[in-house]
Amino acid sequence: MSDEIIMSDKIAARALRGVVGRLPLGLFAIVCFAGCASARPFTRAGGAAGPLAVRSVEWSGAREAEGAPTAVADDGDDLLMVTGARLTLLRAGVVIARVDSPSGTWRDVARVPAADGGGSWLIAVDGRGHVLRPRATGSLEEVGERWGLGEGGVRGVRALGERRVAFLLESELAIADGEQVRRVPLGAPRVTSMSGGGGRIALLSIDKGHADVRVLDATTLAQRQFALAAEAIALDDRGRLLSLTRRALYAEDAEGKLALRYLSDQGALHGLCASGARAWFGDGEELGLVERTQSPTAELTVVLTRSERLAHDARVACSPTGDAWILAEGTLRRRARDDAALTPAERWTQLVAPVFARSCGACHLPGGKAGLDLSTPGAWGSERALIRERVLEKRTMPPEGHPLADLDRDALRRWLDGA
Repeated sequence: MSDEIIMSDKIAARALRGVVGRLPLGLFAIVCFAGCASARPFTRAGGAAGPLAVRSVEWSGAREAEGAPTAVADDGDDLLMVTGARLTLLRAGVVIARVDSPSGTWRDVARVPAADGGGSWLIAVDGRGHVLRPRATGSLEEVGERWGLGEGGVRGVRALGERRVAFLLESELAIADGEQVRRVPLGAPRVTSMSGGGGRIALLSIDKGHADVRVLDATTLAQRQFALAAEAIALDDRGRLLSLTRRALYAEDAEGKLALRYLSDQGALHGLCASGARAWFGDGEELGLVERTQSPTAELTVVLTRSERLAHDARVACSPTGDAWILAEGTLRRRARDDAALTPAERWTQLVAPVFARSCGACHLPGGKAGLDLSTPGAWGSERALIRERVLEKRTMPPEGHPLADLDRDALRRWLDGA
């Protein structure tokens, strides 16, 4: 296993070599602002995070919690919620079963591919390490044997994509693919949490102040190790690793190295989780979202709310729908991205600015060789008809030799149609 020592100051210094300093306020995070030389890159003030609007999603089971929810997993209409020793199963917001843990506690809940090959299951791991499936009859079905796990000893479970599931045991990892179960010794230090996605497993170990992150390929069992003071980890559906410290958010790049994506001014990052192409996290009182763009390079963008008033100790769980569950202050709330609530300038920053930074800035900055400044929302608004004609209809822009991906043209079309 290779050691990768990641230090934010070195990453920031390396990234600064490619910074373009003339882009205006509102452009995407790969640049600094004109007139903001003192703002650190990768911070919100330095342009590293665009705007995020969210809306509350009402769900009829919101009042069904008996105590403070501590864990949640959902599968569309079905939701599994832990409050103390009680496990509540809801369907379309209606309670269909309430059961107590045989051991008095619950270790984990998750949505995983069904062991019988049909759809998915919501399962829970109790304090004894037994894997249980709550049924509508109010009973708990022992399902650990379905994956050849024996009785007890399971500390956590995560879906890996396709039909694969990983079970964290006391000293090893069990990886099931629907046909066989392979055991992988873990050794020291003891794993404290894990994440799964894209056919990979990420393991976080924190021992006596030292943090260690390992990533395993579920097929080849090849491992990579990262020495990073991480407090949370997540894998998206392509198996890209995201890692959170109190101060910084890192994401794995195309070369498999962790690269700095965002620095918190407050040093209060928390609550990382991933589902599909999205990962949610908290930055102090604000809710953040890391999302893979639809560009051919599948770049990542970071966006943040401005007035969410999130509790600093809030836990964030991800729904397969792409929504976020917020567990804080004894309540369970649901949030969804709400692009319709963004101002026109914010929509420009979200949709147009990343495309501009990749494909247009070389010629269309102030004083650029094209002679047409398109570096602001106002400039795009005044030239809307010309841009639509040349970029979308005739496709004469960008000029020959500078291709623009169809997905990027779609992003520009969405802005032009909604501007």
